[in-house]
Amino acid sequence: FKNKACITGTSKKTMKGLFNGLGHTISNIKVSAYTDAAASIWSNVEGGTIENVKFNELSFDCGSNNKQVGIIGKMTGGNVYNVHATNVKANGKERVAALIGQVFEGTRTTISHVQVINDAAHTITAESKDAAGIIGLCQTTASPLVDYDVVIEDVNVCANVFASTYAGGVIGRFDDQKPTITYFLDVRRAVVSGSVKTSGNYCGGILGGQVGSARIYFYNCICMADLHHKNAANPLIIAEKNCSPILGRHSSYASVNYCAGLFQDYEAGFDVTVFTFNDIRMI
Repeated sequence: FKNKACITGTSKKTMKGLFNGLGHTISNIKVSAYTDAAASIWSNVEGGTIENVKFNELSFDCGSNNKQVGIIGKMTGGNVYNVHATNVKANGKERVAALIGQVFEGTRTTISHVQVINDAAHTITAESKDAAGIIGLCQTTASPLVDYDVVIEDVNVCANVFASTYAGGVIGRFDDQKPTITYFLDVRRAVVSGSVKTSGNYCGGILGGQVGSARIYFYNCICMADLHHKNAANPLIIAEKNCSPILGRHSSYASVNYCAGLFQDYEAGFDVTVFTFNDIRMI
């Protein structure tokens, strides 16, 4: 696809195979949708793999009813590997991200070696909730039968992200409130810059917030993003309840190790080294 192609339609066929982009670039795509449906290039990836592809100048220009907005609308297990996206603008009601709107349970979902780099004109916006650079919402179906397992490693996000509630540089919200299954989230070597903003609660440089009883882990993550909580005009210089460089909110076990941010997380027990941009220049 190229040259300002415009995608319309209602197809929701499932992608279960392998898409190997062989290093090629998909560019200048505009996806418009104004119904309660996914707005994406792939509406549903179920156990499939998308790898070795670049995206440039994508626009998901959606109405206020749209959910599951992003390059992949929803993912039910599978892999995303070696994907580079530049200037992806995504707008919808909720579950909005440059890469994946929503991840459901299935086989393990693994996202590795992914980059999202936006300029100031290409924003990621959820009018209601759940916006992020990589995954808007991690949440199961109503009656899950298999465990929920998400691994994210070696990702770089430079973007401006906004939601009314639950905005994160990597994940907007991790919702694990179904007690019949086991939940697991592991985020390693994620770097976030740009800005993360909410008009309400739950703003995090890596994860906006977690609800439920999962075990969630963060290793070697760095947040250089400006954080704006509750419509604050200026970026925070000290953590607030429900707004921190790594994890905005959590309600269960969370492990944060060898991470760094512009200030310490609200949770004093998290291992977050405070640094400045001068520290980066010295490296």
